[in-house]
Amino acid sequence: MTGAYKYYKKEYAGPDTTFGAIDPDAVDISFSDFYGRDNWFEPEGYDIHSPDFNANDPARSWALPQLDPITADSVIFINNDATRPIDSYSFFGNITVPFFEDRHRFSLGLRKNYEGKKRQTVLGVFGTDENNTNNGLPHFTFEPSASDPTSGNWYCDNCYMIDSEDPHVMEQDSNPITYTLGWEYDWKPEVLLYANINNGFKPGGVSSESTPNVYYDPEYLTNYAMGTRSRWFGNTLQLNAELFVMVYDGLQTGINTESMLSYELNGTLYTQAYRWQSRVINIGKTYVKGIELDYDWLISSRDRLKGNLEFKDAKYGDRRYRLGKVGMPPGHPEWVDFGGRPMPLAPKITFNASYSHQFTFGNMTVMPRFDVKYSSKYVTYNEWWWGITGAEIWQPAYWKYSGYLNIGPESGDWQINVYYKNISETVVRDISGGQGSSIQDPRTMGVGLTVKF
Repeated sequence: MTGAYKYYKKEYAGPDTTFGAIDPDAVDISFSDFYGRDNWFEPEGYDIHSPDFNANDPARSWALPQLDPITADSVIFINNDATRPIDSYSFFGNITVPFFEDRHRFSLGLRKNYEGKKRQTVLGVFGTDENNTNNGLPHFTFEPSASDPTSGNWYCDNCYMIDSEDPHVMEQDSNPITYTLGWEYDWKPEVLLYANINNGFKPGGVSSESTPNVYYDPEYLTNYAMGTRSRWFGNTLQLNAELFVMVYDGLQTGINTESMLSYELNGTLYTQAYRWQSRVINIGKTYVKGIELDYDWLISSRDRLKGNLEFKDAKYGDRRYRLGKVGMPPGHPEWVDFGGRPMPLAPKITFNASYSHQFTFGNMTVMPRFDVKYSSKYVTYNEWWWGITGAEIWQPAYWKYSGYLNIGPESGDWQINVYYKNISETVVRDISGGQGSSIQDPRTMGVGLTVKF
């Protein structure tokens, strides 16, 4: 088998999609109380989008501190960026060769990849009060929202543009060769043994953590696996087992960190840490090891039990990274160590089981099904310094139960479906961060009707 693949995407963002230079008349300078704040957490009732908030309070730290040659109270930065064309194409081929009476099979696959990304950034440097009408300070006017007069934005009405840089273009190309190697052996008609090595990658890119932006490298994954696919007891029990080791090289992960700003003004290059922002970094070599067992048992013509069991050990490789100080929550460390920390959303033990039984009453069938899931505790967030501030980053171990009931004629064109999910109303967090969590569905009940025409 041979083939080719092509993917092309254009993506634009920002008020100036041409990215020649920033047009001061096309940019609204709005108030942001994020820059240079000492306390990251907002006090109760704090809302910069409310008319009750005073954006003109000189005690507010709205500008970047300690900037030369402009004073601390007279510089605003507008950073517009966009992801330009994403160009991806590849050529691939795969061959399978049987040998030794066709009971053995060897397979080889190769793929040549081309991944290209571009990102453009324009930096505008705006000053305030060109005519010194407000003692050198910016003056903001509140403009309420048309749909809700109690909310809106504060806009600077005496700001002017000092300088605008030409577009800064950054490119990230990833052109690896990926592969797959496999061996299969028909030990018995009902038992297959196999071993394989699969290699893949995730392209690198440009993270908008700073201006100019910074690169992050491609992520490579090599998966080593060996296992069996088998059926037993007259094909009534299917057992699949696999032992695997995943090796990540340059694992990409998101992290919130201090952002650096580099800009040129009047021929002088300035670099300033200016806020807290998310970016992507690469972690050292990371291993995920485990074993997985899948089962499907036809206990009788009316009873069925199926599910899986997995043991897994997933920990980050070595990487010590500086988070910085600007805009970070109080009490956070300046540095974070990833090495040996458990990866998020990776419980050591997971177990799923589903049992169903079919009852027959004349021409009607009633099939109840009961599902159970167990998960050991796991980390929901990869930023360990949140633990210092007391944020909940662990999902405790849990059991989760659900029930289903299908009613309909044995050979008919309709069926009633009843479900009762998460009977125990278990709270399960998928991912959580400093400002919120993603929660799985609560207890849910419902009835449905399926009709075939």
